[in-house]
Amino acid sequence: ELAAALVEKRPVIAMREEDSGKGGASAAALREECDHFCGAEHVGAAQVIFDEPPVTWVRMRHFQLEALKQLTLRLLRALPYYATRRSLLDKGLRVPGEVGPCSFTSPVTLLTSEANPGAHQLASEVKAA
Repeated sequence: ELAAALVEKRPVIAMREEDSGKGGASAAALREECDHFCGAEHVGAAQVIFDEPPVTWVRMRHFQLEALKQLTLRLLRALPYYATRRSLLDKGLRVPGEVGPCSFTSPVTLLTSEANPGAHQLASEVKAA
């Protein structure tokens, strides 16, 4: 399927499983695997596949919903109808009953643990948002 999509120059949307116990891997590991298995027959395949960061699948309801919305949005953007109607998708997609954006009404202190790899980086990203 991938080879046919590359030959036909069709849009490719990469998804990755977050849970290593379910076969998940990092985007970097998947890109390496793509380079290895696509080989000389499809030079540049990893660039096409990973042109956008993969949609990450996390096995928790609200995260699954966000992943499905990202996937759907990318599919819609690839359709000819939306090529000249990009503004229809600018606000993203909403699903009835989903958890929406939220904010704090007073200052918040976010603590991280050195024993939790990546927690400080995530806290910095949250703070910057």
